[in-house]
Amino acid sequence: MKNRWVSGIAFVAAAILLAAVDGRAQLMKPDETLARKMTADLGARKFDAVVAHYNDQLKNMMSAATLGKMWDTVTKTYGEFQSIESVKGEQEPDHDVVTVACKLQKAVVNVILKIDKKRLVTDFRISFPMAPTS
Repeated sequence: MKNRWVSGIAFVAAAILLAAVDGRAQLMKPDETLARKMTADLGARKFDAVVAHYNDQLKNMMSAATLGKMWDTVTKTYGEFQSIESVKGEQEPDHDVVTVACKLQKAVVNVILKIDKKRLVTDFRISFPMAPTS
């Protein structure tokens, strides 16, 4: 009887430890989910939804209207948004840097986001290929 009780406690302790390790891994993972959502909103031309995730400084620099004009320039050159090809995140001390590869009709462009610990975007960039493909 005592062995079952000890085994039960050991099992519960192991489960708690595994849950804690898994939870810690989840907390440490770069914020790829937010970057994926923002990029999908960008492709769907939901610029207000994208800008809603900016910090105040970035909102002052790039409004939804400005983002829309920038995206219009991108899509005129490389074609309409098709899909998200990949998402890659890296952790830095104060923020995550997440790169989302977006397939457009004529090329793949990278949306690069810096996301702080409050889950606010502090930097938004689009990296272009050398030349559009035909």
